[in-house]
Amino acid sequence: MATIERGGYAHFMLKEIMEQPESVRNTLRGRLLEEEGTVRFGRSEHQRRRAVKVQRIVITACGTSWHSALIGEYMMEELARSPRKSSTHRSFATGTRSSTSARS
Repeated sequence: MATIERGGYAHFMLKEIMEQPESVRNTLRGRLLEEEGTVRFGRSEHQRRRAVKVQRIVITACGTSWHSALIGEYMMEELARSPRKSSTHRSFATGTRSSTSARS
């Protein structure tokens, strides 16, 4: 059964890595508006106004997903100019610092 769930890959991590391009395409389908050079997230106007007011974003992850969190952190600060902080799950739970911190 585990072999079937892994889709022929030696382990789940390799399966997830190989599925990433399709997952990203599926996530962004219908949201990237190339002609306009913008993105549509499908939120109501009220939600958009609230999102613009976000002052702090905390991304928490562990293992290999922490590396993705670091990239997301960089992208959010560069694109949204929003302070950010990525933490491993342990440092988030204990309140200790383990990685980068936001420019406040």
